[in-house]
Amino acid sequence: MEQSLFPDKVKVHTSMAMLSIIQPPDIPQDVPADLLRNIEAVGIIQPLLVRLAIAPPYSYVIVDGVRRYAAAKRLGIDVVPTCVVESSPAGEDGLTLIANNQRSANLVCELYAVERLVSKGFSLERIARETFLPLGKIKQLVKLQRLIPEFRKAWEEGRVKTGVARRISSMSQSRQLALLACLGVTGDDWRVRHQDVAEAILASRSAVSVPALDIPMQRIDLVPEVGLFHKRVLAIANPATHAAWNRHFDAMMKLAEKANKETQGGI
Repeated sequence: MEQSLFPDKVKVHTSMAMLSIIQPPDIPQDVPADLLRNIEAVGIIQPLLVRLAIAPPYSYVIVDGVRRYAAAKRLGIDVVPTCVVESSPAGEDGLTLIANNQRSANLVCELYAVERLVSKGFSLERIARETFLPLGKIKQLVKLQRLIPEFRKAWEEGRVKTGVARRISSMSQSRQLALLACLGVTGDDWRVRHQDVAEAILASRSAVSVPALDIPMQRIDLVPEVGLFHKRVLAIANPATHAAWNRHFDAMMKLAEKANKETQGGI
């Protein structure tokens, strides 16, 4: 029978004296300053995972939480919250992976939290000061508010990775709308990769910049193409973004008409 990575039993959270926990041999010498400030301000929120040592003196061994233990030791904290598990060594490694996965950053929740705080009158600077999060990180997070509704929803649902979402959010709203149209997505079952964005950006740039380039000595009838493109986009775009789309396509239509006139005049 294969050995399970999961412990047979996980006991309820309990408080434990630091003296009851065996200091791990790989305890970090340099504890991150932001972690120290957080624990000093609000204490340890996430309990340490520990198990009973096999050999005397029957103290407890850390399964997950070495940095929190080091910070508590540095700050002179005597009692820490713990969660006692009964597990094999293989189970400990499995728990470490699970704990780190559960603790990984949830940027969607973080952005909503920042938005709620801002709506209550908190500045980004105050949020950074009172949560000990770097101001630059919060500002990077807030930039994701620039996503148009279609891309924001896709990011929140995991269909667009954060790195891709950041790249898209750096574009203007009209460029995002053009990108969405070039991607040709419909419904709620689509995903976007970096490669998709790069290809769509290239295509959208070509579509918009052709009239501004040197026009070849032949007719380039862009007006019907832009018109069809416009109708297609309005059919799939969020109604809240139609006004921005209309402004974008008005500009494209003027460029197309100008290109046609210049081309006809040169024939």
